[in-house]
Amino acid sequence: MQENLLEEYNVAGATVRIIEGEDGGRYEVIEPEPTQDERRTEEEIMKEIYLSSEEDVEEAMMKAVAKRANSPESAERILYDLKRRTLYGRITVPMLDPDVEEIECSGPSRPVTVIHRRYSQMRRLTTNLVFPDDIEVLKLIERAAGRVDRSVSIAKPYIEISLPEGHRLSATISSEISIPGTTFDVRKFPQEPVSASRLIKEGTITPLQAAYLWYLMEFRPFIIVLGATGSGKTTLLNGLLNLLDPRMKIVTIEETPELNLRTKNWVRLIARMGSTEYKVDLSDLARLSLRYRPDYMVIGEVRGREIEALVHASASGHGSLTTFHGARPTDAVTRILDLLDREVATLFLQNIWVMPVMAPSSSGERRLSKVYEAVRRKGKVRFVEVLRHPLIGGIEDPSVLVEKSPRLRSLVKDFDLREAEVTEELKTRSSILSSMVSQNLLDQDSLSTGLLRELGRRKGEAKVHGTI
Repeated sequence: MQENLLEEYNVAGATVRIIEGEDGGRYEVIEPEPTQDERRTEEEIMKEIYLSSEEDVEEAMMKAVAKRANSPESAERILYDLKRRTLYGRITVPMLDPDVEEIECSGPSRPVTVIHRRYSQMRRLTTNLVFPDDIEVLKLIERAAGRVDRSVSIAKPYIEISLPEGHRLSATISSEISIPGTTFDVRKFPQEPVSASRLIKEGTITPLQAAYLWYLMEFRPFIIVLGATGSGKTTLLNGLLNLLDPRMKIVTIEETPELNLRTKNWVRLIARMGSTEYKVDLSDLARLSLRYRPDYMVIGEVRGREIEALVHASASGHGSLTTFHGARPTDAVTRILDLLDREVATLFLQNIWVMPVMAPSSSGERRLSKVYEAVRRKGKVRFVEVLRHPLIGGIEDPSVLVEKSPRLRSLVKDFDLREAEVTEELKTRSSILSSMVSQNLLDQDSLSTGLLRELGRRKGEAKVHGTI
């Protein structure tokens, strides 16, 4: 198979090439090479910054480079090399590349691999970035830990930290618990909020799927997004939360900060790990969050008894949302019930609404595969599939969805609506979202502005429950 250059683009002055070859995909970094004079200039700038009282190091670097560089090309080379030296060394480019989601190093002398947002069908891309020895890998981990006032020790030969950019770094130290040496994995999170329109554009979710979940969200449901690691559960949750009325108060609770919302009424709580005396876990924060009178309580991911607070929040009328590792609702429910006392387990079964399932396509792209609703009859709960992605046989028809959805029909009854009215509502929302995508309004700010304008324009054409 002949190698195929799929794309070439610039990141912070370096060139990135995405190549498809016989052995899979490659992520090649071509770094600018500073001249000897430029390296001397770098040393002068480093000394100046070290002695400076400037708090914003990047801004100080840019000012110093602009003052000393002989040309724009020279300035770009110097600035890139300074960033490389002060940030993440060999992996600075993938760390700064907004399309790289994960960076993996399985040890020294082995190529670093990355997972690329736009080439997820190729799974891991092999880079030309290789750490020659364990010392250099360990220095990178120590530098990263130092940026958040953490230390690395052989006494505890692993570390998990949140970097200043919000990314999550997990690493093993030396060859104490990993062979042949130090390893690491950086899970990157988008710096900008994820929008529903971008998810639609990328094929992760369809307009009707988004419209349906958007509509349900306004009734403060209990939703658990299912999927495997890296399937896009949190990304979907983030996109849905950014569709909510900005007047709503949202409290999010996470171990590692991943969610990124645009609403001003957002309270962000982060667990604090440590010794028993000073530890603040998800359960502590979940109980505390109820004092904040949230319209929606969101736990980034539930793995333990913190789900109890979410169940009580739902029973009290708060919107409750989270993610959970699982491929099918029945399996997820079985594991969740094992975490709960009998009384709370009964409450959970009475209140759970919907379980969307994220799963990769045959070619590796993330997508909302299926959506299940909980149906309660004679004290038992079963899950009914109401939506599936068109790529696996789903039908994008609002009227069919209303016929299949027990939850939508229940809302019709409980809120004195008409099925035709709900069908038209889903059709309108789906059309609005499709219009946003066709106008290329993909970032959250543009989407919010576009939705406000579109909903206002259509106010006389369709009755919209709630506003954005």
